[in-house]
Amino acid sequence: MKNWQIEKQPVWYSRVVKKMITQLNGGYKEASEWLGITENSVYNRLRPEGDQLFPVGFAEVIQNACGEPLLVEEMARRAGGVFVPSPAVEVDREDITTKFNELVGKMGELAQRWNEFTADGVIDQQEREELNYIGERLQVLTLEYLSLSYRYFCPPEKVDAPDSRSEASARQKHCVE
Repeated sequence: MKNWQIEKQPVWYSRVVKKMITQLNGGYKEASEWLGITENSVYNRLRPEGDQLFPVGFAEVIQNACGEPLLVEEMARRAGGVFVPSPAVEVDREDITTKFNELVGKMGELAQRWNEFTADGVIDQQEREELNYIGERLQVLTLEYLSLSYRYFCPPEKVDAPDSRSEASARQKHCVE
């Protein structure tokens, strides 16, 4: 974008924040309570041509309150990647099976939507966006499935990082063992 410095608060950022706010049970009122500002201040900070900005820290609070990582997912997508949340610390075979079933279900959804969208011989812009969204979610599920599998079935990796302890500290550890 040639005039990137002009855009102080990108439209996509405001759109994602608004989406997160609408996912809160109390909407803008609840968002204002979480942030400790007035409801009007929340609206003013998200106006397209406004002179106020919605700080990233505020967006993080709203993201945590709504319970979905929508902002970080959009940022990752815009950077050409996908956001993959870390799996739970305790992993068992049931977690892996559940994730696999979710992955297969999402693959089925992609196939179904693809069949619907290509029936007329054309994929329009809205259909393309939906297929991309499902595809990105499928990538995330695949990486989560693999992460859970590795966490459960693979032995911990040995790290051969150089020892940054002092020589005396290294000798003491050796002597104690």
